[in-house]
Amino acid sequence: WCMRAEEGDADAQFAVAQYFVAGDRNDAHSDAQRYLRAAAEQGHGEACMILGKQYMEACNYSSAVLYLERAYECGFVDAAELLSICYFNGIGVERDAEKAEQFLQSTANWGDAESKLRIAWRYAIGKDISPSQTKAMAWVARAQQVGMENARERFNAMLEAHRQSEAAEIERQRQEEERLH
Repeated sequence: WCMRAEEGDADAQFAVAQYFVAGDRNDAHSDAQRYLRAAAEQGHGEACMILGKQYMEACNYSSAVLYLERAYECGFVDAAELLSICYFNGIGVERDAEKAEQFLQSTANWGDAESKLRIAWRYAIGKDISPSQTKAMAWVARAQQVGMENARERFNAMLEAHRQSEAAEIERQRQEEERLH
């Protein structure tokens, strides 16, 4: 694998990166990153996805978006969802709600019923997208169409859990204010 990786084989580079990640050597991280970047530079989708997530965690958002876009081009549905968040909030890119929605829709078009339901919830509460009850219900219907018979009930449960979470946070803030005064 190492010889093939050094010769430029992207799959081998990714495999060697994974090998170094699993190792306990002190210098394994730098070796893993070197091979991961080499694979990503050649368009290895999974390497791009991993680097995109790593850059997001490190708050290097412009690099994150670059690698996430490459992962998206390779068909990684998680990349589309993260890119939607980046474009909606202007993280690493100029804010573009229309492009955010395009990425979000492609997520659901590629994804299963669960992803369609997640998108319905995001539209319902306005999570990283402009709120729209009409679009939320359309995505619930799409989840039902692909086999989630209880999509409406699950959607309502998600909304109720969100409302309860918000109410608990408001109560926590109220109690904190009372304690400070």
